[in-house]
Amino acid sequence: VEEISVRVFQNFPSTTIVMEKITIGSSYHFNTTDFNDSGTDTLVTAERVGIRFNLSGMIRGKFRIKKVEISNGSLHLFTNSQGESNYQIFPEQGSRKQQGKLIDIKQLRINNFNVLLHNQAKQLIASGRMNTFDLNGKFSRGNTQIKCSLKGSLEEISNKGILYASDRLIEVR
Repeated sequence: VEEISVRVFQNFPSTTIVMEKITIGSSYHFNTTDFNDSGTDTLVTAERVGIRFNLSGMIRGKFRIKKVEISNGSLHLFTNSQGESNYQIFPEQGSRKQQGKLIDIKQLRINNFNVLLHNQAKQLIASGRMNTFDLNGKFSRGNTQIKCSLKGSLEEISNKGILYASDRLIEVR
C-alpha cells in the first residue's frame, strides 16, 4: 500500500478507509514452479481500494462493512497441477484459526479490472476484463439473496487446449 487515508465525515456516520496502489501477494505456500507466466506471486493489484463501514459498530465488535470498492487493477487466480491455489488466504473451514467473528459485507463493486484464471489441475485458462462488477447482499450469512451485475469482456476461455470462446462482450444482470 502506497498511501492510506481515513475519511470520517465524507459519508457520516460511515467511515471510509481508502488505500492507494495496493498489492496483495499470492498465498505464502503456493508453489509457482508449474507456471511460466509472470505474476504468479501476485494475487491482486489495484490503484484504489475503498472500504466503508460503521465505526461505532466496529468498536462494539460488529464487523459490518457497507461497501468495498476496488478500482483499476488486475486479479490473477492460479491453481497448480497439485490443486494448490494462490488465493487460499483464509484458514480452511473448521480450523481453530478460522473460528471467531464474521465480517459482514453488504456491497462489493469492482471497476476496470483485468482477470486471469489459470488452472493447471483442470487445464483451464480464462481471461477477460470487468468494466463494472457489483455484488449486493449479506455475504457472511449462509442463506442470503445476492444481486449481481457485470459488464465486461471475455478475451478467451479454453480447456485442455481447446478454445471455446474469445473476444466476447459480456453483460449479466
